Amino acid sequence: PNIYTLKTFAANGCDSIVTLNLRVNKKDTTYLNGTTCDTAQVGFLKKIFTNTGGCDSVVITNTQLGTSGSILKDSVSCNLRDTGTFVSVLKQQGDCNKILTTRIRLGKTDFLSLDTTFCLGDSIRFGNQWLHTVGSFSKTFKNTQGCDSTVSINLTVFKSDTVFIDKISCNPLDSGTDIRTLKNGTGCNRTIITKTRLLPSTLHADLSMLNPASCFGKSDGIVYLKNISGGTPAYKYGWRNGFTGDTLRNLTAGWYTFSVKDAHNCTFTDSVLVLQPPPAIISVAVQSPKCYGQTEGTLQVDTVSGGTPPYSLFYEGSALGARNFPIVINKVAIGAHRLTINDAHKCMIDTAVDVIEPPIRNITLRTNAFIGLGDSTSIGAVFNFQPQKVVWTPSDGLLCDTCTFTTAHPLQTTTYTLTLTDSAGCIISNKFTIFVSAKNHIFIPTAFSPDGNGVNDRFIMYADNSVDRIVRMQVFNRWGVSMYQKTDFLPNNEADGWNGMTNGGVVVPDIYIYFFEVLFKNGKTEVFSGDVNILR
Repeated sequence: PNIYTLKTFAANGCDSIVTLNLRVNKKDTTYLNGTTCDTAQVGFLKKIFTNTGGCDSVVITNTQLGTSGSILKDSVSCNLRDTGTFVSVLKQQGDCNKILTTRIRLGKTDFLSLDTTFCLGDSIRFGNQWLHTVGSFSKTFKNTQGCDSTVSINLTVFKSDTVFIDKISCNPLDSGTDIRTLKNGTGCNRTIITKTRLLPSTLHADLSMLNPASCFGKSDGIVYLKNISGGTPAYKYGWRNGFTGDTLRNLTAGWYTFSVKDAHNCTFTDSVLVLQPPPAIISVAVQSPKCYGQTEGTLQVDTVSGGTPPYSLFYEGSALGARNFPIVINKVAIGAHRLTINDAHKCMIDTAVDVIEPPIRNITLRTNAFIGLGDSTSIGAVFNFQPQKVVWTPSDGLLCDTCTFTTAHPLQTTTYTLTLTDSAGCIISNKFTIFVSAKNHIFIPTAFSPDGNGVNDRFIMYADNSVDRIVRMQVFNRWGVSMYQKTDFLPNNEADGWNGMTNGGVVVPDIYIYFFEVLFKNGKTEVFSGDVNILR
C-alpha cells in the first residue's frame, strides 16, 4: 500500500495529474460450532464469502450431533384417577427430541390404633389438644407420601394409692413416722407411710472368762456364755469371729465380742477380756574373755521376772537346779548360747546370749634392719590399741627400752622383742632382727648445718657404685612426726637432700630419726636408719 502520482500531458498541452491512494484489504476467517439431529450434516463445512473490503471471508462450521434420549420419572398420587403411565415428547433448544415417561402410582393411607394409660390428674398431648379423660380419640395427619394417616388413641386412667405399715423397734433412732413416695405396678405414685413404735428392750447376756491364757502368747484361753435373759424369744446369737456356740476355746489374750438378737430384732452386744501372764524375762550379764585368744567367758543370771513362779532354769538344755540368784555359769565358750525358763504352767521362754571374742591386738614392726658396725638405727612399732606398758628385750644397745620408738646401736646381730600390755592386762609381743655387718657401701652423715653458707647445708646419703638408687628416704622427729620424705632418687646429689625445713618452716636444732631404703645393683634392698643432729 502507498500513494502513487501520475503526471500526463493533454492534447491541448495542459498538465493532467492523477493521484492513486492504494490500500490492501485483509482476508478473514470465522469458526462456528453447531448441532444437528441429522447424522448426514455432522462434520466441518467451509463457505467463502466477500467481505466489505471485497476480499474473501471464510466461514468454517463444526456441526456435531445433538443429544437425544428418554427420561423416566416416578411420582405418587393419593387420587386413583391420577395414576398410570404417561409419555410425552420434549423439545429443548439445541437438542434433539427427548421422550419423557411419567409413572404415577397410588400412595398408601395409614391407620394406627394406640392403647395408652396415664395416672389420674395427669394429661397427654394428642396433636394440638391435651387429653385428660377416659375414652377413644381420632385424628387425621399426612404421612410422608402426603396421603391421609388416621391415628386412634384409647385412653385408660389409673389411680395412685397409699400403703400403711406398722413396725416396732428397739432402737430409739427408728421410732416415728417415715413417708416415702414410690411407683406402683401401673407407674402411678404409691405413698408408703411407715409408723415405727419403740419397744423397750430387756435383752441381756452374761459372759465370763473361764480360763485365761496360761502363757504369754499361748492360745488356750476359754470364754463362755452363761445365759440370755429378757427380750422376746427366739434368740439368734454369735461371736464376732463367726462362731455360734456358747463357749470359745483356744483363745489368745484379747477382747472377744458377743451379740444376741431377739424376735423383734432387738440386739444386745457385750465383750469379755481374756487375760495372760506377762512374759518371763531373764536378766543376764555376759562377761566375755578379756584377751584375744582366750576361749572362755562367764554368764551371770541376776533375776527372772514375769510368767508364773516358781521357775526352772536350763542352760543349753541342762537344768541348773534350785539355786539362789545370782547364778554364775563359768567356762562359757565364745559364741551363741541358750538359756531357757520353765514356769509353773510349763511356759517356756528361750533367751539367746552371745559371748563375744575380744578384738585382735596387732603390733607391726619394721622389717629386719642391716647396719654397719658402729652404726645405729631407729626402731619402733605401729599398733591398734593404747598400750599401758612397753618393754624391749634385750635392752643391750637400746637408747630406751620402754619407749615405742627408740634408737638401737648393737655391736653384733641382735633380735629384739617388743612386749606391750593393754589396759585389760593382755600381753602382745613381736620381734625383729638387726643384722650388723662390717662391710659398708654407704656413708650417712650424723649431723648437718642448714645455715645457707653452702657447706653441709643438706642431709643426704653418699654411696659407691654398688647402689642403684634410693627407693625411699624418710625423716621423723623424736615423737614420730614425719619431717621429710622423698622417693626414687640417686645418692650423692645434695639437691635431693633434706634442707632442715618442713611445711615451709625451719625445724629446731635437735636429733632426728632417718630411714633410707636402698636398692643395690645386685637386686637386694636394704634399709638404713639412724639419727642425725641439726646444728645451727
